[in-house]
Amino acid sequence: MVPADKAREAALLPRHDSEYSKRAKELRESANQSRDGDNRIMLLEAALIFDRLAQAKHHIDEALATVMRQVELVEELEIRGIDATEATRLLTEFRRFLIQHIQDCDRILTELGLPPENRPI
Repeated sequence: MVPADKAREAALLPRHDSEYSKRAKELRESANQSRDGDNRIMLLEAALIFDRLAQAKHHIDEALATVMRQVELVEELEIRGIDATEATRLLTEFRRFLIQHIQDCDRILTELGLPPENRPI
């Protein structure tokens, strides 16, 4: 793998300290400090949604990296004149999984009242 490919792949790796994870942590801390039971429940529910959004972003990042690697593999097989039928079939499946992860993220954003344009990709 050439340095540019490594840099691109590193940029796609999930960051566990994502803005969504940080926001969930802040909400949990606020809930722990709250003396109002209803407010505490609301904050914990919001934290849970942000945790789910962080997980969805993680899944999108992983799926996108997988699709990119598979595209490169298909291209390499084709360049070498090797049958890429199975690799292409897998690429189609990986793209389908990526779309499912994006749709899941969009659903969570909708729960937060945010438009899909705020998707973390």
